[in-house]
Amino acid sequence: MITNKDIENLIYPLYSDLRQTKWLFCKDTKYEVPSLAAMQEAIKKHSVRNLNMPSGADCDDRALQLMARIRLEFPLWPFGECSGILVGERFLPHDRNIAVVAEGLKIVEPENDSIMNPSEENYKIYWIRI
Repeated sequence: MITNKDIENLIYPLYSDLRQTKWLFCKDTKYEVPSLAAMQEAIKKHSVRNLNMPSGADCDDRALQLMARIRLEFPLWPFGECSGILVGERFLPHDRNIAVVAEGLKIVEPENDSIMNPSEENYKIYWIRI
């Protein structure tokens, strides 16, 4: 088990702006931390990449759907939704999922089920709800 404070201590060093904005929301006080393998299985089982979504549905809708599906089965897993900006040749607002697993913090792309480390991409997070 980990606490919401443990999650803050994991996230704030990577996304220090969240400390000032207070835009990190951990709704529960304690969480059960799964292994990366267990999280991968849950993402595979509850994938939304091929979900028939209404016209106009995009990344924030998929991130919300994946979070809801996983949290319905595993209500105490620290799996949530995050909003950020992909930084490159241009700034692109984009929503993803975020998870704490035994191996550390992971970012999940709900449109293709890929799981990455926070440092693998120029993705600046400005809002997290777990």
